[in-house]
Amino acid sequence: MQDAWLRPMVLALVLAAPAWPSPASAVDYIWEQVFAQRLKRAEAGDADAQYAVGEAYLKGRGPAVDPQEALKWFRKAARQGHPKALYRLGYMHLRGIGVRRDPGRAFGLVRRAAEAGYSPAQYQLGRMYAAGLGTERDYDAALEWLRKAAAQDYLPAREEIARVRKLREEAARQAQARRPQKPPATRQARAEPRRAKPKAPGGAQAKRERRLDVKTALMSAGWIEDRWPSDHLPSARTTCRDEGARLVCRSRERERVADGVEMTYFVETVISDFAPDGRFRARYRANVTYAMPEDPDDPEANVVVPSTGWQKTVHELDCRMAPDGARIECVKDGRARVEFRRVGGP
Repeated sequence: MQDAWLRPMVLALVLAAPAWPSPASAVDYIWEQVFAQRLKRAEAGDADAQYAVGEAYLKGRGPAVDPQEALKWFRKAARQGHPKALYRLGYMHLRGIGVRRDPGRAFGLVRRAAEAGYSPAQYQLGRMYAAGLGTERDYDAALEWLRKAAAQDYLPAREEIARVRKLREEAARQAQARRPQKPPATRQARAEPRRAKPKAPGGAQAKRERRLDVKTALMSAGWIEDRWPSDHLPSARTTCRDEGARLVCRSRERERVADGVEMTYFVETVISDFAPDGRFRARYRANVTYAMPEDPDDPEANVVVPSTGWQKTVHELDCRMAPDGARIECVKDGRARVEFRRVGGP
């Protein structure tokens, strides 16, 4: 491995480090020393070291996080054809880290890394073809690149192959269904009798009823959940549009690292079934825009990378707004209780 020489040096630094630093500061000290060694080699033109310095700036291992410096060193290594550096540049363009988000540019960089034989790039390229991200959707091309990654024992590619096959089959079924069919024999339509419109309740009775305009109350303020702006109701990080009988809300894109997977996603929520007593219902699901093993070079066997695009799981919130419009209590998926509080507004 390219950094095999670092292992004895790291061990020596651990043993030589002063006894007084805390474990955390000792780790920082080690990263700083490792970074200094790599920087010397990078400045001398070593492509592997240039890539490693870029990673250090990207993740804050040694120096402070600095996307611009990361880009500079990745570009130096990429000019020498370094596959990992090409992949990282594609990753940064895909997610808009230090540069303007550009899926088309990202696709070209990831493809170059994939063509150089780098299995994580082959895997990511297959996913980009399947999602139509930075290129036209092409399930056959997606499977071709995923198989190349799987042939190098890149474990996440195996599950992705099965998923893309299902997507290709479903696309074929939908294409078949859209083909023009022979119209059935027409029959003379029978006129249906007009139904009488239900009468509105009497004016006096309507005035006596106390009605809560839930939709207006929702839109007139921001909402927080556990001290943070809500991803599901109007808030500082969620925008909503009024579609009459419902509200459609979309959160800003968020980043998350969990179970060895790094991902970005946003949440879309449809709020409907507004009732005068304050009850309403919200259904939401996530759209994953990027997902890869946190360490693309060494994914663990038990890492499950979610598919990009709309997720199948749809969560439901059965909610009721308090009469004063300041608080909302919900039950998520019939089990967990969730509470939202109003901030701002009249």
